[in-house]
Amino acid sequence: MYIKEPFVSLSATDKFGIDKLHISTDQYQVDDITPWNIKPNIKKAGELTAIETPLFVSNGEIINGAGAYVNQPTYTAEIKYGRLHIQFNPSKQYHPYHLTTNQDKLAETLKFIETDLKAKLCTDADLFSSGISRMDLTAQQSMRFTTPSYDQVIKGSRSLKRAPKTEYPHGFLIGNLTRKLCTYDKGLKLQLDQGFKVSDPTNLLRVETRNLKASAIKDHTPFKNTIDILTAKPGQFELAYSNCLNALLKIDQAPINFIELNALTDLLITTKQTYPRQWLMFSMMILSRSNSMPTTEQFEQALIPLVHLGELSRTSLWRAVKDYQSLLHKTKLMQTRLNNDSTNNYIDLHKEFKDQFILPYKIV
Repeated sequence: MYIKEPFVSLSATDKFGIDKLHISTDQYQVDDITPWNIKPNIKKAGELTAIETPLFVSNGEIINGAGAYVNQPTYTAEIKYGRLHIQFNPSKQYHPYHLTTNQDKLAETLKFIETDLKAKLCTDADLFSSGISRMDLTAQQSMRFTTPSYDQVIKGSRSLKRAPKTEYPHGFLIGNLTRKLCTYDKGLKLQLDQGFKVSDPTNLLRVETRNLKASAIKDHTPFKNTIDILTAKPGQFELAYSNCLNALLKIDQAPINFIELNALTDLLITTKQTYPRQWLMFSMMILSRSNSMPTTEQFEQALIPLVHLGELSRTSLWRAVKDYQSLLHKTKLMQTRLNNDSTNNYIDLHKEFKDQFILPYKIV
């Protein structure tokens, strides 16, 4: 299909959409098997010959096989277990990297596939009432820093720490057999795969939530079939994306890998007792080696128990907070000078990621 649209900068509606859809239906009829590739039945251990399994009926003839498939330029078709499976990318039908949830465009794509199935694969099918077995909801944003800078925010998620990870030159894939998260530089991927350079926007970070089974789609989205997608109300896609992403990352909680408040208080008490005159400087030295540094408000909360213990007066607490704020600012300036990407500034990266990928879809 591929209806080419103008190559222009991302608009608000181009930043979110369906990246991949896998649908299936039992409402189909194959009139001629010639265009199809038939997978033969395979002999299993202990069998003398492979057991012939009926695949489908074509013109009154029973066709045996383990499956049948055809790879078309804009979709793949497969027949197995009595159902016709179609996998395609609704957004890529219209643009190499813009995303869409436009229901008119989706209906147009389904109609095109139905027509193509009949004309080229001799197959009649009703795709407008198909079930959904995979749905990738995706968002993308032009970020302040290079896309690898945000890996520490995503990989640090408690829910993904032990999940299998696959690294790519342009990003990584993480998750299990039911749900996966794929994050990568879309511009770099297009350049590596197709030699196509995206000059605007830059640092195009794409975050895909891949629901690989019907159970995952059911748990986190309101969509069961293509009818649900075509009749979805405004905001339903965005809220579904928020549910999927939060289930994978749980990133709308407090910053991940951040030192616990009680541990921070213990650290401050120890340095205060060990280095009475330079305790703030020593505390800063220790904290600067962690993944992130406490905000001024968090630092103040951690100091309050020292007042109750008699280690600090209220005036000293206020002065320490002001000194910490000044030192924190200087530390950030030094980090920026040492590394133009500010990849170590975890709190800033966390905030930007949350502002771009969590909040816009959670509060629709």
